[in-house]
Amino acid sequence: MHSPVNDRRRKSDVTHKSPRSTRINFALLMVGGLASMSAQAQPTSPTTGGPTKPMRIIVGFLPGGGSDLIARTVGQRLSERIGQPVLVDNRPGAGGSIGTEMAVRATPDGNTLLLGSTSEIAINPWVYKLSYDPVRELVPVAMVASTPMLVVVTPSLAPRTLKELVDLARAKPGQLNYASVGTGTILHLAGELFRMQTGTDMLHVPYKGSPPALADVATGQVQLMFPTVPAAATLVKAGRVRALAVSATRRNATLPDVPTSAESGVAGFLVEHWYALFAPAGTPAATLGRLQSEIQAIVRTPEYGASLLAQGFDAPTTSPAELPALVRSEAARWGKAVTVSGAKIEQ
Repeated sequence: MHSPVNDRRRKSDVTHKSPRSTRINFALLMVGGLASMSAQAQPTSPTTGGPTKPMRIIVGFLPGGGSDLIARTVGQRLSERIGQPVLVDNRPGAGGSIGTEMAVRATPDGNTLLLGSTSEIAINPWVYKLSYDPVRELVPVAMVASTPMLVVVTPSLAPRTLKELVDLARAKPGQLNYASVGTGTILHLAGELFRMQTGTDMLHVPYKGSPPALADVATGQVQLMFPTVPAAATLVKAGRVRALAVSATRRNATLPDVPTSAESGVAGFLVEHWYALFAPAGTPAATLGRLQSEIQAIVRTPEYGASLLAQGFDAPTTSPAELPALVRSEAARWGKAVTVSGAKIEQ
């Protein structure tokens, strides 16, 4: 968002030196009055109450992905509430780092927000050589969506539970392959967390996206994967891949028949891919408070929850007050996973 523009109306003294000067001054007053009326008719900022340009939500990925869909869902409802346009600005590249840096460098006036996720905020600082620190240079505003990860296997693989998969992996160290959407991504590191927790040895096979990775799981080219619910739900329902567990404390509404990791014999394997709105550090507290209030009002509506569910996501359960601590703890947790995996990407 850009800084609000304050139109100041200059009051002119009307003199009566001549009929011509009177007409000129009257015309100037009319122009000034119309300009003032135009300024008053502009949409007002949700943070300052003054005229403003459209807000924007930066997304560090191409249109059509999960982050983009969530940003547009929130942006549309936010626009309706504040009476001004909220534009989604897609800035893909470097696993979301390019868009994140743009948000870090933006003017901290509440007019620019970032739709950030676990990947951009908690993982990328450990994987990429960044010139900024998203945990320190961005302020969490509100969580807007989340999704657990699934543990899916190729249908020909014998295990029917997560515990059976662990037993198989321990019996055949280094012989099971798991797919991801790239080195250093949350899908890769979810596999690393699983290995660390279960004491298993599996080979990581990176792909350039969920569709080709899941396709190879379906055909048995690789044995398993740790995808998000939205990415894999259709294939699970069609029986093309078998879901052993969901990495959450409760079952997922999109796939209610899939047990939690604890129900499937591996308690503690909890991985959530969360999505939240962030503002540049230095954004005034009053501005943040107003934004939090508006966004919380949106995410609490049944219509918003239904919209997320239709896309395979969950409505957020973390409050704005709890979000900063969650971000810090997630950054520390994923840092350990990156260190163990050795994942690094040279830019």
